[in-house]
Amino acid sequence: MRDGGDLRGRDTPAGRRPHHLAVFFTGLNGHMRAGPSTDAVTALPAPAYARRPLPSLELITALSWPDGRLHRVLHAVAEVGGQLTVRRDDDGRYASVADTSRLTPARRATLDQG
Repeated sequence: MRDGGDLRGRDTPAGRRPHHLAVFFTGLNGHMRAGPSTDAVTALPAPAYARRPLPSLELITALSWPDGRLHRVLHAVAEVGGQLTVRRDDDGRYASVADTSRLTPARRATLDQG
């Protein structure tokens, strides 16, 4: 994709500003597209990959996210549902767990028997 900087030359005063604006808005577009669904794909497998429940701060740090982002994502995931979800335990740690709400009690019992 060409921008004003390409048309007028990035080294010229007439091209420098359009190029900087194109870079800015391309980055902004990418940030706006990343939302709860994109973030959920990142957040859900993280505790499973670590093979242990993760404290909130450790999960946020590992994902390089600001504090509120994790909570927004988990809230959105809880509303939508799915096969995998993240649960918070009494100690404030997060773990990836299977959502078994769609399994009947009989199916759960069969699976529990191994």
